[in-house]
Amino acid sequence: MHYKELVGLAVFGLLNIFSISAQKTYEFTDFGYPEETIAWGTHTKVSYFIPVNRALLLEQNSIQLDFKTSQAIEASKSFVTLIVADTPLATKSPLEEDHSLSFTAPFDADDIVSGYLKIEVLNNFSITGDVCELYNEGAVWVRRLASSSITLDYDKSYKKPKTIAQFIPKVDQLLIPENPSYDVINYAAYIQFFFEREFGKPLKIDSIPAVYSAQHSNSITLSEFEKLPATLQTATTKEPQSDGLIELHTLDSLENASADATPSPVQTLVVTGTSTSSFNKAAQSLLDLDILQSAYTSRYSVKEGIDMTYTGLSIDQEVNLKQLGVQQEVTEGIGKLTKEFNLSRAVFGPSLTELEFNLSFKHRPINEQEQAYVNIYLDNVLKFSEALDHTGAFEESLVFEKLNLDKNTSVKVEYYYVPAGGLCIENPVSFYAQLDLENSNFKAISYQEDEDLDLFNFPENFLTEAPAIYLDIPFNRDQITALSTLIGFMNPNPKSSRHVFPKIFPVDSLKTKTLHYNPIIISSKSQSITEFAATSKPYFELNAAYYEFEKDDYSRYFDLAYADAIGTNQLFKIGDARAMFMYVPNGDAAILDLLITTIDKDDSYKRGNLVLASADEAYVFDLKNTDGIVNKDDIQSKFDIFWSNYRVFIIFGLFILMIVILIYIFQKSQESKKNIVDEN
Repeated sequence: MHYKELVGLAVFGLLNIFSISAQKTYEFTDFGYPEETIAWGTHTKVSYFIPVNRALLLEQNSIQLDFKTSQAIEASKSFVTLIVADTPLATKSPLEEDHSLSFTAPFDADDIVSGYLKIEVLNNFSITGDVCELYNEGAVWVRRLASSSITLDYDKSYKKPKTIAQFIPKVDQLLIPENPSYDVINYAAYIQFFFEREFGKPLKIDSIPAVYSAQHSNSITLSEFEKLPATLQTATTKEPQSDGLIELHTLDSLENASADATPSPVQTLVVTGTSTSSFNKAAQSLLDLDILQSAYTSRYSVKEGIDMTYTGLSIDQEVNLKQLGVQQEVTEGIGKLTKEFNLSRAVFGPSLTELEFNLSFKHRPINEQEQAYVNIYLDNVLKFSEALDHTGAFEESLVFEKLNLDKNTSVKVEYYYVPAGGLCIENPVSFYAQLDLENSNFKAISYQEDEDLDLFNFPENFLTEAPAIYLDIPFNRDQITALSTLIGFMNPNPKSSRHVFPKIFPVDSLKTKTLHYNPIIISSKSQSITEFAATSKPYFELNAAYYEFEKDDYSRYFDLAYADAIGTNQLFKIGDARAMFMYVPNGDAAILDLLITTIDKDDSYKRGNLVLASADEAYVFDLKNTDGIVNKDDIQSKFDIFWSNYRVFIIFGLFILMIVILIYIFQKSQESKKNIVDEN
């Protein structure tokens, strides 16, 4: 009996451990790093900054780093050092057999500084003199393999948060009224997008219950005050009508419990206001990262909302490297050293043709016996190269012309340093450099007049002015997630500190108000497209059972009746504004989701302006390829110019050709005449 009790206690202990501990292994791509990273040269350093929630971190955390090195190095005399939180943890040599090596190292909450775990990898490789002289830098490298990972052990047990800042990381659902107002729809979509983007928390959307149960714990209740359940209205302290209110409530749940059971706590964060203005202020306060560092109480009132205006792209728009999310670090080593980051096309828009890059960094001063250069690459194409000098400072303005940027352009700053005596000497002095993130910036110089209005250029072609979403569909709360996804596409830079929050209106406001936005119209009425596209004929029209396309040559493909409900997503113009129209039969959330997510599929580079989608699959079509449209006036003009310049030569050439043909005919006639005479 005693033995069984021990076993029972052991099992109970294990279950308890699993109930409070949730280990998860992440790849480096989950933190925005490439699947693999390559460092070139005999002496280099690569740094990684991994975001970690220190407050929830338990003890079973670890780093797994797997490397493969060049075969050209002398493995026994070469070393790789792992440094975590500025503390060296291990130094190893690659295996002689396959030149691989691995590190497995634990870490804990004390290693997390300012929300990040800092990992550095230093390599010091040895190669023989003849190999060094023969192959130089290209033969020496170390590659972090895709199998590398970070394991985080987060506390998932229920510990009743006492403050809003403690509660926010536990939130997993968003509760809204059964029939929400447009204000609630707006902020529900904003909050769902923001929490997933900034906190990595995908929120489930559900309706506010009359009675809260355990399934509603760890929730945000988003509603105007008058639509809150009576229990919450009674428990919530009313603020002045002009102030928004955020209050953490702990309720008791007796659902599915026996009469003598202890109530289980249910916590929900009520976001409300007694007027439209105060409700908006309260909801806006959740769209601020500072809430995790400032909301150290269980309730607070909001007197001023945040600035959510969007002014559109301007020709002189400027963004520095810090705003692009580039991490501050020192690049150190010898040979080829790189610092790489991405420039999203959405920062400046798709029609950008000329871009200025102001580059500023500090480096170790270079003496006369050393050589050092900085090279700038755009998508691995060398754009600039210059030698560094003894001043230890570099500032230069570069202009990139005739740009044709992809959605994300790779920018690489490469330092190439040769120490005194060359790369093959032992124990060389290292080079180091650090980018000035505040003073290094990109600035738009010029744009082309217009760009193709197609899905390839979305969302940039909608960010020239403030975008807005207009709804004309029967409401379904699952549509909130699709709208949140659409908002995410309008914010393509995951490291941007400022977000685009398009306003969501009923479609009637588009008909009655002067157009101030680039509209995205979502309607369950197929004929709406002709109403909104009166000034610019769409590529297609919708009838009850078939599609009619503007181009006759497409009718053989698309003049078909269909049995299933088919939705469409198409781009067109309303005057100077760019517009998107989505037809969603019956407001089907699954069709709406595919019409939106297909915009950002990997094959969108094929370019297109129409999406057809059922509830199960979607396809992109290009029905208006401007390159293939024949401009008769342009052809006539070019012909007139050609004729005026070369008509003399053309007439003379035709005259010579006519003479040659006549001579040929005459000779043939004479030969035939002679043959006839000879036969006689």
